[in-house]
Amino acid sequence: MAAAVEEEGSAEVGLCFESPLPDGSGWMSGGGSGMGNIGWFARLDADRSLLWVAAMWLSNPFVGVRYEGARAVFVNDWGNLLTLRPAELASCAPLRPPRRDGRPEAR
Repeated sequence: MAAAVEEEGSAEVGLCFESPLPDGSGWMSGGGSGMGNIGWFARLDADRSLLWVAAMWLSNPFVGVRYEGARAVFVNDWGNLLTLRPAELASCAPLRPPRRDGRPEAR
């Protein structure tokens, strides 16, 4: 994320919110960067280790999240909404550092 943001002319990534999941399994966080056009949100485990992150270059910063049952509803600074089911995404493979040879990691 930091490298992509730097390409846009900024080295800062701003945190706008961090919110515990209702079931206690982890956290959702989000924010923005750049000239106000970049938005991101992330799923953290209960220890606040990163599970996944979604970055969008034309979304504007995500400034909050609310929970509706199993769904997380994110809102950006223009009031636009994006709905996900974080529990389903929690089972995604954890992030791994890239291989030194640049080839994708075998699963």
